[in-house]
Amino acid sequence: KSDKKVITGPQVNWIKHYETLKAYFERNGTCQIRCDDDPSLKVLRKFAIEQKANIREITRLGKKPGPILSQKIKLLEDISFDFKNCLNTQWMEHYHKLKYDYDKHGTYDITHDFSTPSFNKFIKKNGEIYRSFQENAKTNNPNPIARLKIDLLQGIDFDFEAADYSRSDINWHEKFQKLQKYKEENGDCDVKKNHELYNWAVYQRVQYKLLREGKKSSLAALGIQKLVDL
Repeated sequence: KSDKKVITGPQVNWIKHYETLKAYFERNGTCQIRCDDDPSLKVLRKFAIEQKANIREITRLGKKPGPILSQKIKLLEDISFDFKNCLNTQWMEHYHKLKYDYDKHGTYDITHDFSTPSFNKFIKKNGEIYRSFQENAKTNNPNPIARLKIDLLQGIDFDFEAADYSRSDINWHEKFQKLQKYKEENGDCDVKKNHELYNWAVYQRVQYKLLREGKKSSLAALGIQKLVDL
């Protein structure tokens, strides 16, 4: 009840439609409305579609929902409203790419892919979203759209820490490839002081040591694994 009091004035009509949708959910166990046999449900179905469209637009623009929209999302969550279709198409495409690999192989590769810049951005952005969500959660003001994305990604064991660090940056990937070539030519990764990779290699060792000591490090889990395997 306290949630509904926040939505007043012009939003009263929204509450009326919401109450009708809630009653539909309680009768049918779903908010997926089929109005083939009941024309009176067309208005309710339109209302449900509008909620998804409004939230999809917010996510497309990269904006955080305001207090009124956040309250609406909370009420819709209470009746298990399906928000998945509210996320923009490109986000869902990248998510399904990961989910397909996860379902088939139990894992996936989120290292830098030169052929799909938007996928690289997707990986790094979700690391940033997770960190921001954690910070906002401390102030009891989490972004509900961010929570939806995080819930979906946690369902496939997405490594947010790995995504948030520079190991996906093109510069790290290029240096790592050069290190691979160096090992092929020299038989080890003991880079000489006069070599262009020397400072980078030393930095990786320092970051690895920090990580082992439980301190903040820019070297993420996938970066460690690549270097260890090398």
